[in-house]
Amino acid sequence: MNGVNDFGERLRKALKNAGYTQARATEELKLSKNAMTNYVNGRIPDATILYNLSKLLGLSMEYLLTGKETKARQQTTDDSIPDSNSFGKLTDDEIKVLTLYRQLSNKDKAKIEGMLEMKIFESQESKKVESSIFPTGEGAASKEKKHA
Repeated sequence: MNGVNDFGERLRKALKNAGYTQARATEELKLSKNAMTNYVNGRIPDATILYNLSKLLGLSMEYLLTGKETKARQQTTDDSIPDSNSFGKLTDDEIKVLTLYRQLSNKDKAKIEGMLEMKIFESQESKKVESSIFPTGEGAASKEKKHA
């Protein structure tokens, strides 16, 4: 049971394991009953709702979507958390993004984090598809040249 197609089943199990009924989770997340029913039946929620579900259930968005965790996410020791020196010097673009991010409310920060996680997931899925279509990478390279 891995893959986005099993989202609803993973969500049902996660709710049960976390001690939530669908009704209680629906109420806490301020969702409609119809929306929650759609999600447990396999519909993928938007990034904000997915983020809120993951926080409520104590699971990553990646796990809810795919049933898998990245190796970095699986590490739970304190030494797996990078300190501020491990990032090196920030670029001007990174400083700009951080400056803007710090001006947001916690709710908006959560939305942005959810969107970023979703984009990373989509990018990883796209790379998987490209690597299965272009196993040598040559086709993908020529495809990139056409778009450049």
